[in-house]
Amino acid sequence: MAEALYTRDILRLATAIPHLGHLPAPDAAAACKSPVCGSRVSVEICLNDKRQVTDFAQDVHACALGQAAAAVVGQHVVGRTLDEVEAGLAALNTVLAGQIAPDANWPGLDVFLAASTHPARHASIRLAFQAVQAAIKSAH
Repeated sequence: MAEALYTRDILRLATAIPHLGHLPAPDAAAACKSPVCGSRVSVEICLNDKRQVTDFAQDVHACALGQAAAAVVGQHVVGRTLDEVEAGLAALNTVLAGQIAPDANWPGLDVFLAASTHPARHASIRLAFQAVQAAIKSAH
């Protein structure tokens, strides 16, 4: 069972998380923690006047699945608005329900199809999206 869940693609993503660290002057920050496993993702963002993410940093303390999801978010979050982040989270939820993601604007989400049968892992996989969502909402 573990071999099917932790695929080579998941492990590759988990070891290549972009934008690790902190921003010198973020516009907003947020952290999300999984109550199931204790995984945590903290993010810092900068936004432009269109409320698009212009800079991004993250601190990830999660399992390989949470790390892989943070990698996907880190690869694609710059330039995104709240609506686009929420569309990405919706696409991820579709994948976690066992279906191919319809949203090509967030490539790489289908790597989480194997996790659809492991609902206890879903909270960790959603953390990066949820942290970005919370950070954008909290920005003034």
